[in-house]
Amino acid sequence: MSHWRFETSEEDKVVKVYDTKILRKLWRYARPYLKLLILNLFLLLSLTAFDLLLPYLQKIGVDNYIMPRGREYYGKEELPGLEESEGRKFLDTGKIPGWKLRELESRGVLSPEKYYILSCEKEDLVRGRKYFKTEKHIFISPDELKGMNIKEKLALREGDIKGLGKVVLVYFMFVFLIFVFTYLQIYSLEYVAQRITYDIREELQRKLFSLSLSFFDKNPTGRLVTRVTNDVKAMNQFFTSVLVFIVKDFFIIFGILFIMFKLNPFLASFMLFFAPIIFLFAFFLGRKIRDAFRNIRAKLAKINSYLQESLTGIRVIQAFAGEKYARERFRSINTEFFLAAIRLITLLAFFYPFVEFISTLATAGVIYFGGKGILSSLFTFGSLVAFLSYIHRFFQPIKDLADKYHITQSAFAAAERIFTLLEEKEYLPEPERPVYPGIKGEIEFRNVWFSYDTEWVLKDVSFRIKPGEKVAFVGYTGAGKTTIINLILRLYDVKKGEILIDGVDIRKLEKGYLRRHIAIVSQDPFLFAGTMKDNITLWEEIPEERLKMAVEVSNLGILLEKREKGLLTEVGERGEGLSTGEKQLITIARALAFDCSIIIFDEATSSVDPETEHLIQEALWKVMEGRTTLIIAHRLSTIKRVGRIFVIHRGRIVEEGTHRELIERKGIYESLYRLQELRE
Repeated sequence: MSHWRFETSEEDKVVKVYDTKILRKLWRYARPYLKLLILNLFLLLSLTAFDLLLPYLQKIGVDNYIMPRGREYYGKEELPGLEESEGRKFLDTGKIPGWKLRELESRGVLSPEKYYILSCEKEDLVRGRKYFKTEKHIFISPDELKGMNIKEKLALREGDIKGLGKVVLVYFMFVFLIFVFTYLQIYSLEYVAQRITYDIREELQRKLFSLSLSFFDKNPTGRLVTRVTNDVKAMNQFFTSVLVFIVKDFFIIFGILFIMFKLNPFLASFMLFFAPIIFLFAFFLGRKIRDAFRNIRAKLAKINSYLQESLTGIRVIQAFAGEKYARERFRSINTEFFLAAIRLITLLAFFYPFVEFISTLATAGVIYFGGKGILSSLFTFGSLVAFLSYIHRFFQPIKDLADKYHITQSAFAAAERIFTLLEEKEYLPEPERPVYPGIKGEIEFRNVWFSYDTEWVLKDVSFRIKPGEKVAFVGYTGAGKTTIINLILRLYDVKKGEILIDGVDIRKLEKGYLRRHIAIVSQDPFLFAGTMKDNITLWEEIPEERLKMAVEVSNLGILLEKREKGLLTEVGERGEGLSTGEKQLITIARALAFDCSIIIFDEATSSVDPETEHLIQEALWKVMEGRTTLIIAHRLSTIKRVGRIFVIHRGRIVEEGTHRELIERKGIYESLYRLQELRE
C-alpha cells in the first residue's frame, strides 16, 4: 500500500540545518580514525610550511644572487654585512632583515645606486673598470659590466651562480618533499574518508533492513537509494575536500599574511583590504547556495523514485500504451531538476568570476605600488616576485574556502537527510529479554485489531491453529487475509490484542528467530539476480539432501531437465527469462528447502498451468505433514482437503468450518464457491 506522492514529497520541505549538531554526529564516525586524521593534519601543516617557503626562496634567489644587493651606507650604526673602502661604507643588504632595510631606506642612509658584490679573487676580471675593494669583497656597479661577453660575466659572477644553485637545490628538495607528503596525505585522507562512508553505508543498510514495512509504504525506493548513494557521496566529498583541508587553507592565509607583513606592511595591508569583501560575499551567497543544493537533492530523489517505479512497472506501461503519460510525468520532474540546477549554476557562475575579478584587481594594485617602490628604491625586485607569487597563493585558499563552503552546504543538506533516516523511529523493536521456545507451530490470535492508517483492517480477530494443522483463509479482496500473514511474520505490529506462537507473544521473540521458523510462498514470486540455487538457498548453507528433496517435491526437477546447467542456471533480475509458473516453482522449492515448522501459501499455485498445479498440490500435501500450514486461497477448489477454513469479511472472521460444513451453511463461503464455479 503506497501513501506517498511526488507532488507533496517531504524532500521539498526546507528544514533549518544546525551545523554544529551535524558536525557532532559526523564526529562519531571520524573518531575511530583519529590517529590517521592527526597524521593527515601533520602532513598538511608540513605541506603548508613547504608551500609558504617556496616563494620566499624565489625572493632569496632573486635578491641575493641575481639582482645587485650592495648599497653605499651613510649612517653611523654598526650593521652586519658592513664593509669599508676608501673611507666609504658599503652594505650587503642581503644580510639585513626586511623591516630593518625599510627603516634604513626611510631614513635616507642608503644610496639609490646598487652594486654587485664579487669575491676579491675576481679583481683581475674587472681591472680597468671603476669598483670599490674592501678586505673581503669588490663592490661594482652593473653599468661597469656592460660590454663584457657572456663568458666573462659568468666567470665574474661564479659565486652568485653557485649560491643560486644551492637555492635551487633547496627549492627542488622542498618540491620533492611536497610530492612525497602530498601522496601520503591524499592516500591517508582518502582511506579515512572511504572508511567513514563505508561505515555510514553499513549503518544505513542495517537501519533500512530494521525498519517496518509501514515505513517503506510511505517512502519511495528511489528516495532511499539516493540516501545510500548520492547523499553518502556528498558526505564523502566533505571528508576528502573539507574536513582537513580547511585547516590548511586557514594556515596558508594567515601564514601568507604574516610573511607579507614582514616583506612590506603597506602592500600587505592593501591585500588584506580585499579579503573581507570575498568572505562577506561568500557568506551572503552561502545560504542561497545551501538551499539550491538541498533543492537539487530533493529533485534528484524524485527522479530516482520515479525511474525506479516506472522501470519496475515497464510491462504495465507498455501493455496499456502509457508511454506518453510516463514521458510527460518524467519531463515534469526532470524540468524541476533542470531549473533547480540552473539556479545553482547561476549562483556559482556569479561567484567564481567575482573572486577572480577581485584577485586581478589586487594583483594589478601590487604591481603598481610594488613597481613604484622598486623605482624609488623602497622595495626589492625579489620581494615583488615573492609578493606576486603569494597573491596567487593567498586568493587560492580563499576561493577554496568558498568552494569548501559550497561542498559543506551540499554535504550538510545530504547529512541532514541521512541522519533523519538513521534516527527514524518507525521500526519494530526487538524484545529486551527475548525467549527462544522450540517452535512447534501453534498459532493463536487474541482479539487482534490492526490498521495501516486510520481505517481498521482487522477487527477483534481471534482464532487458534494447532501444531501441524492445515487451515485456509478465504474472503473477498481487501478482507484482510494477507494482513493476517503479515502480522504472523511480524512485518507489522498489532494495534490491539496479541498474537502467540506456542503460547508466547511474538513480540517477545527475536524477529529473525521467528521468521526462520516460517516459510512463505507468495502469490507474486520474487527472484534475485543469481543462479537458481542461490534463489532457493538465499545464499545460505542448505544440506544437499534437503535441497534435492525440495527440488523433487516442488517438481522443479522437470524445469531443470530443460536447463544444461541445472541449479547453476543464471537467473536475471526479478527472474527475467523465466515464466511466472517457473518462478513459482523456484519459490516453492525455496520454502521447502528451509524445513520450517510453519508454511504459508499465499495462493502459491495460482500462476501455474492446471497439470503442473495438480502435481504441485499432490507434492505439497506430502510436505505439509507434521507442519502447520496456512493457505490464502482465491481458488476455493484447492482447499477442500484442509482441516478448517476461516472466512474473513470486512476485517472479521464471520465463518469457520470444513468445506462441506461451510457449503451447507449457505453463507458467504457458499456464495463465493458457487460464483467461482459459474466463472470456471
